Amino acid sequence: MKSLSQLLSNAPLLICDASSSKIQVGYYQQPDSKGVFATSNEESGVGLFTCIEQLNCNIREVKTFVYANTPGSILGIRTVAMALRVWKTLSTSETYSYNALALLAEAKANPEVTYIADARRDSWHTYKHGGLAAKVATPDLKAPLLIPEGFRSWSPLPSEVATTPYVIEELWTRASKIPLLTPSENPDAFLYEQPSYATWEPQIHQKS
Repeated sequence: MKSLSQLLSNAPLLICDASSSKIQVGYYQQPDSKGVFATSNEESGVGLFTCIEQLNCNIREVKTFVYANTPGSILGIRTVAMALRVWKTLSTSETYSYNALALLAEAKANPEVTYIADARRDSWHTYKHGGLAAKVATPDLKAPLLIPEGFRSWSPLPSEVATTPYVIEELWTRASKIPLLTPSENPDAFLYEQPSYATWEPQIHQKS
């Protein structure tokens, strides 16, 4: 794994995060430059490109792409991943992924808090400072719990959970030297297990 500071040597670098309801994009044009960031409340298929335009970023010049691949909005993450797979064909570039909860936990550096995001079916993605990503059932969650602002939930929220801001400009400033970034040759959303599908067997319709 690498840190953002290490990857900035191969700028221009673009960070795309659609894990929450707010699309967030950061652009570092030079290795020693301060990143500029843009946000959009539009749906991911529009908001991503709105942010790119606001930042006046030439995709063909980007040498390093960074994106959140879990957890949060699967639609948003996969929209970003699809764009990255196209952009990678335009020039020679590298792609790295990160866990949004890991970014939050390591930037905040509070070992007492568990950061959570909905994993459906009464289970939760979790991460603690200095720990590892895990998937935990609701009864096994231990307070204090924080869920990032803008992360949607389908399961009932645990009774002792509170929200916390999720602003990647602030988080990456704090966590720029922490190794959170994993090479991602084929960008996509991270899944703990691949979906399984039942096999349909055709049958000849008969009158009853």
